Amino acid sequence: MTYLDVIVPGPWWNPLTYTISPDVIPPCGARVRVPVKSSLRVGFVSGAINDSERVKGNIEYKEIAEILDNDSVFGTNLWNLALWVGHYFMCGAGEVIKVISSSQMLKGIPVLQSNATFCEKGSNKHRKFFESECYLPYDSDREDYYINRLAELGGDGAALVLFPERTVAKRFYESLPPKLKDCALFWENKTAKNFWRNWSDVRSGNIKYVVGGPSAVYSPFPDISLVIVEDEANPAYVSIRYPSLPVRSIAGQLALISGSELILGGRLPSAKSCSRKKIKCSFIPSKDLLHFVDIKDGLRAPVKGIEKTLPISKTLVSETVKCLNENLTALWIYDRKGYAVEVLCENCGHGLLCPVCGSVMTAENDVLDGEIDLYCRRCSNRKKLPESCSVCHGSYFVGVKPGLEALKSMSVALCKRELKKVTVENKLVVGTRQILSLCDKKSVGLVGWIDIDLEAYKTDYTSRFNAFSMVWESLWRGMKRTETSKRTNENLNRRVVIQSRNPAKGWQIGLKSGWEYFWSKELSEREELEFPPFKPLIEIEVSIKESEKLAKLLEESGYTVMSSTIPHNGKCFIWLSTLSLSTLEKVLSSRFSINKSRYGYPRVRIFVE
Repeated sequence: MTYLDVIVPGPWWNPLTYTISPDVIPPCGARVRVPVKSSLRVGFVSGAINDSERVKGNIEYKEIAEILDNDSVFGTNLWNLALWVGHYFMCGAGEVIKVISSSQMLKGIPVLQSNATFCEKGSNKHRKFFESECYLPYDSDREDYYINRLAELGGDGAALVLFPERTVAKRFYESLPPKLKDCALFWENKTAKNFWRNWSDVRSGNIKYVVGGPSAVYSPFPDISLVIVEDEANPAYVSIRYPSLPVRSIAGQLALISGSELILGGRLPSAKSCSRKKIKCSFIPSKDLLHFVDIKDGLRAPVKGIEKTLPISKTLVSETVKCLNENLTALWIYDRKGYAVEVLCENCGHGLLCPVCGSVMTAENDVLDGEIDLYCRRCSNRKKLPESCSVCHGSYFVGVKPGLEALKSMSVALCKRELKKVTVENKLVVGTRQILSLCDKKSVGLVGWIDIDLEAYKTDYTSRFNAFSMVWESLWRGMKRTETSKRTNENLNRRVVIQSRNPAKGWQIGLKSGWEYFWSKELSEREELEFPPFKPLIEIEVSIKESEKLAKLLEESGYTVMSSTIPHNGKCFIWLSTLSLSTLEKVLSSRFSINKSRYGYPRVRIFVE
């Protein structure tokens, strides 16, 4: 009798062991149907067991009920990638398989036979992994470079091109020359049907090039020669939903496993790229394009129902008027949704807090309106404005600081009187950072950052970079190079106004000097504080009931628990830092056994970039 380890998709880390006849041993990555408790589940073979210690004793092992595949449904490269991701990022291979598999595959539906030969382990050793970069500010320059690299492959290899945004990926796919587009696929995963069709097409070997968003990194190529990660520093490559996985790192590992070339591109490099080697910034914006304004000197237009004002500088108004008179679009960006950022009792000053998580609630509409909707940005809870204060029973409430909805009406009032022929509402767009995507569709002549400090001062080690990268993106996104800009390396058409309490100081100096200067200062501080990419940070989400036990286990194992955050929805978060993820994995492994399901499983998130 032979024993097989089978990975059954789920939050546990350990495979389940079953018996099978030695005459029909399926390969790693093949699906089998196995009994789990009183039901049958689809699992994936992870290998035969040679460890006699694991199978000795009086344990009675169940038999595999059915073999569904004769070959691996993933192929060697993707299977090894899934195992690595589950191990390195401590979410378990079972959770990774759930992410990379369609619902049809997890149900055991037959997979179409591939026309191509899947790369076997070690068969790609004739190819050597190497890494190159393409950091240029103009999107069209980078996209032309990627197309040329795809054309150079010819029929000798397959390639994967990743973008952080689906719309940008779609545009690139549509721009491919007919010769490349005929054997290319745009990766869609909106529905299970689309996912299954894409999966089958790529696995068949008939597709040479896949273009898509972050999820396309799990395309089941029989073999692959080139991996391109565009805008590699974009935080959108890290998934929000659990398991929270950094696709940029996963794409690099895929290239390493398959012996492929890895091209990292974008308007600027990531912290991880800059920490490993010196990269030169070849494009520095003209000083005439950047206007740094002290927010304390702004015009303070009152907003009804709100105590504080939102300063709008004369520079921003004048530059906006100039832009609109040139028949160009102007963007005002303010990353605080709602009408009022916070609502207080006018009598006692008590803030309206979320009854679920205790966070500050924002008013989504005018505070003086009859029906006020309150919204919690942390847990998405909604409620109506109460009739009276829970502390003093006062019946009057006031907003503390204007939000995005208040800014919209304010922006029109400030600019309208200066304009003669242009309709403000059609050319002045006010919104969050998401409106930067309009640069791809409209002729944007101005981008105004209402309060850039909101992003830079967040309690997150990446906050300054997030602020810097957004402003840097607003300088270049959607711009076309002119003959003049080719000679001078400048962007001559778009102006950016930055309102700040410390204008042109600190991290903002990098906007004038280039990202090379910014990263030299930022990485020096991160290294001193032992932040990523120099030392991983680990966040562990655990139930309140189990948090004390887990914190004690970690402390007894020699780890310093940095903090345990305020409970939220019955959960709390434990933070720690370590250079040895493998050692931490051994400590935590006892918490992820399948027999611990009644206690609930912690969720581990690892920050490495």
